[in-house]
Amino acid sequence: MYEGRPVFRASNSEQLANAVAQYKGDVEPPYVVRIPARTKYVKFRAFSFNDDIGVVIIPDSVYSIDEESFISCENLTSIILPESLELIDYSAFSGCSSLSDISIPSSVRKIRDGAFCCCESLTKITIPAAVCEIGAEAFSGCENLTEVTFLGEVQEIGENCFMECSDLTKIIVPDKKGKAYKKMLPDELHALIVEESESATFDTKPVKKAFTLEYTQTIRSSYVVTAETKKEAEALFRNGKAKLIYTDKEENLDIDLCYALKH
Repeated sequence: MYEGRPVFRASNSEQLANAVAQYKGDVEPPYVVRIPARTKYVKFRAFSFNDDIGVVIIPDSVYSIDEESFISCENLTSIILPESLELIDYSAFSGCSSLSDISIPSSVRKIRDGAFCCCESLTKITIPAAVCEIGAEAFSGCENLTEVTFLGEVQEIGENCFMECSDLTKIIVPDKKGKAYKKMLPDELHALIVEESESATFDTKPVKKAFTLEYTQTIRSSYVVTAETKKEAEALFRNGKAKLIYTDKEENLDIDLCYALKH
């Protein structure tokens, strides 16, 4: 426990070991919450209805964000998800009306019912190729969502997945997969489906990942390096090929070096 910093309480049971079970913050909002390293799960309603958090950074040990973990965190604007993540459970981010910056990692396989329901600030979303299932109403009520890109062919899209997405103008799908998606999506969305060869915005090239390297010294500073792996990012940093950014975060935090994955 650090005085004046967010406090995490993990379950003592063996089954829920290394899981964030409940969150309580006592610093001036809005603030950045960094979930402790080696956490494996973010459990049921761990951050629910918390209007104080603005950004959440999840470590690359987490593979499940359980149901309603962040439900109705109305001031949450950005969340950094790790490449270890496999499941985004029921209503995990439902009602996060300010959430505008989220990149679903390529490791995710299932997005359950209502996962991003009523995330009114989302404008674009990319569904990774590994996703095989998207639940009912997963993105319903995302009224400012304009574009959805599917990088692979999902096996199942639940009912009303994009219901009340009134600004949706384009659903980009892999080449020659238009018919498959029309079978899963309602008739009123068929006119919005375009295949990758027809879309100038579709990029099949691998996207490099931006790793943020953060050192805590007497003056807080962040170095941003674009690289495909952490090892490459660290090498570029060591060679001086990094952009220095000064931040206004608290000084003297007990963190030597950490990576926060961004896309």
